[in-house]
Amino acid sequence: MRSLLLMGIGATALSLLGLSGGCSRQAPPDSPEGAVRALFEAARGGECEAVLRLVAREQRERVQADAGLCRDLVKHLQSHPIEAVRGVVEDGRAAHRKIVRVALRNAEVVRSYTVEKEDGRWKLRSI
Repeated sequence: MRSLLLMGIGATALSLLGLSGGCSRQAPPDSPEGAVRALFEAARGGECEAVLRLVAREQRERVQADAGLCRDLVKHLQSHPIEAVRGVVEDGRAAHRKIVRVALRNAEVVRSYTVEKEDGRWKLRSI
């Protein structure tokens, strides 16, 4: 009985850490999940340019046009860091896009980020 309880606790801990199936904590840098994780990591450093290098051209140009918008974006990303990646799925609207589902700290719902290939690298289309 005790061993079953310990196995259950261990499985729960692994699940909470994201180690039992699903997306890994160490996604390859050039993967959809890796692109989203890199965005949040860049935001931790607080520099807009580092964040914008990870954003698709159209959105990057829009954000660059308003310095206040970039600061707000970085603050938002800093205040809601990634707790876990919940999955990566195909975006049915375009074959070159994926949707990365992410649980964020201080947020009640899972957030979806759309990523797309741009110049051979995954970039954030929705931010």
